[in-house]
Amino acid sequence: MLHKELKNNIRLTSSIQNYFWVYLVLLFNLFSATTFSQWNDNPSLNVNLIIDAVNPTNINAYENPNGGAFIFWEDNKGKGNNAYFQFIDNNGKVGFRADGKRLSNLKGEQTNPLAAVGSSGAIAIWKTDISAGKQSLNAQKVETNGFLYWGENGIEVFSGENDIINYNVAVDKDGLAFVGFIEKGINSPSFFSIKVQRLSLTGYTEFPNDGIEITNSYNAKSQVSIVPDNNGGFSVFWLEFVNRRNVLLGAGFNSSGKIVWGPTEVSRFINNVMSFKVLPLHKQATYLVWQNLDKPRSISHQIINEKGFPIWESGGKNLTKLKGDNTNPQAIYSADSSIIVSWTNDLNKDKNIFVQKFRVNGKILWDENGESLMKIDGDQFGQTIVSDGKGGVITAWLDRRDSKMQPNIYGQKLGKRGELLWDKSGTLLAAYKNSEKSYLNLLSDQNGGAIAIFKDKRESVTSIFGQRIYASKAYTSLIMDFTAIQKGDSVQLRWRAMNNTNAAGYQIEKFYSSEEEDSAWINIGYVSHYAMSLTNRYQFAHMPDEAGSHYYRINMVDHAGNSYSSDIIRVNYIISEYEDIIVYQNTPNPFSDSTAIVFNLPNKRNVKLEIYNSRIEKIKEFPISDTKSGNNRFVFDSRGLPNGVYFYRFTAGEFVDVKKMVIAK
Repeated sequence: MLHKELKNNIRLTSSIQNYFWVYLVLLFNLFSATTFSQWNDNPSLNVNLIIDAVNPTNINAYENPNGGAFIFWEDNKGKGNNAYFQFIDNNGKVGFRADGKRLSNLKGEQTNPLAAVGSSGAIAIWKTDISAGKQSLNAQKVETNGFLYWGENGIEVFSGENDIINYNVAVDKDGLAFVGFIEKGINSPSFFSIKVQRLSLTGYTEFPNDGIEITNSYNAKSQVSIVPDNNGGFSVFWLEFVNRRNVLLGAGFNSSGKIVWGPTEVSRFINNVMSFKVLPLHKQATYLVWQNLDKPRSISHQIINEKGFPIWESGGKNLTKLKGDNTNPQAIYSADSSIIVSWTNDLNKDKNIFVQKFRVNGKILWDENGESLMKIDGDQFGQTIVSDGKGGVITAWLDRRDSKMQPNIYGQKLGKRGELLWDKSGTLLAAYKNSEKSYLNLLSDQNGGAIAIFKDKRESVTSIFGQRIYASKAYTSLIMDFTAIQKGDSVQLRWRAMNNTNAAGYQIEKFYSSEEEDSAWINIGYVSHYAMSLTNRYQFAHMPDEAGSHYYRINMVDHAGNSYSSDIIRVNYIISEYEDIIVYQNTPNPFSDSTAIVFNLPNKRNVKLEIYNSRIEKIKEFPISDTKSGNNRFVFDSRGLPNGVYFYRFTAGEFVDVKKMVIAK
């Protein structure tokens, strides 16, 4: 398998020896230095993210670990439905063509695209109706620049005459994709089977035939979810109709596809389960929350450890004791290693949204019945939640406060103790008058705010719209055009502030780390605010004491002591006389014809640069003897090479470093 080949073929001889060498490139993709905001500061308008959409449906958006979001949907542009995708960065700027891009050029109806996002892109799956009586399940790997990693048509996971009635995809830390699906026979009575297929980094199926068959019987099966264990194995959870009730079952499998635990019933023995959601936790444990069909509607939850045993009492626990129907559970794993769950409570035809926080041992941390987002007339429903990165949560929902009007979209932020941080009645995210809003997705902007993505039908325009809301509940950044570049031996920071009449000054912070942690930020300076006009420009110079990646942000501090942060910018700081060897990320990247690779040497020595394609095949080698002490620059010419992902391996004596680059002509 490819991930094993990579580990065996290229080993690092530096301090990170014996680790999967592709991980090195991930450290250099944590942040992007975008500066120009595209978001609208008017929630009655929002931003149209997809141009020339006809009728987008089945819209799903997924957070990218390096910032921004992948969006997947189906649309009936042209002949029949096709599956599309787009990428937007944290500033609302699209990653490639404004109307999106098809996942595949396959013929036939392509419907219901789902995806899972890893460190190197997103893995999407969808169903294709090839012809009368024949279906296929297909997969594609896409990147933020629109590149189709697995060719113009993607790969086929399954094909046959049986119906594919449900499917799910997940990605582990090594980038392996796991696809689970339910196959329904065409005969009567119907025969149901659940299968799992594993896809390699380069898009090869690793399990034989159509995948490993997890279970099969004449019992109807209606939903499947898969959770990788990050060691090549996985757990599968599904709904099955047994003895006149729907039950939630689970089983675990090793990297060879052999069962290691289960099948085990997770749900309460007296309940009839309608739907469920899974949430991977630490140490291979899995949190499950499910909707019961009893009256009034109730919600249960449970944690299953890596051996398939329940952590809480057998059958799970009730989520809440609130009277009325409790529906639509949504869960996240919080930054403080707790579980936060939201749901809708409907009592006497009054719908309200509640949120609760639990420790992994089941201890309730907030109010016994959860924190209410508000208590006002009207219906609040269809909520979705994301972590704020600090132990709190951001939620967005559809809100009908006038029974004669279509609902608008509101948002709210709760601190780690459950306190409301935005407007008590919610903060507007989308308020185009009486338009039909649906398919609400919410994603973290990884800076304490969130991005709402949704479908809206506005008079003659039906499209996918977006709205960002910052941690300060502002719709556009209070600090704009923030740039940071090295000039000589210093880093020059420049920014522009608009409408900051309440500002006292600007605190400059930085950290030197491979990951963002609030505790790592240090204060390096302060610039006082001046009210010359509504738009003011500022600058600040900083001289780091060591080479490498430095991250900067600006905090606007008002007279009340509140702080509002800018986006984060990374600077690869170079010191000409540095004692260690440093290999910097090539620039530009992606590139078309050529790119520059800069490396720093403590003294003149022979080095070697090797180029590998995505199949880890060496395609070029460059011995470099004309070097000097300090910075050296090598220009790589890519003419004659096809588009795709490549790796360059730098060797200087015992020192080895590997990085990723992308050719996109």
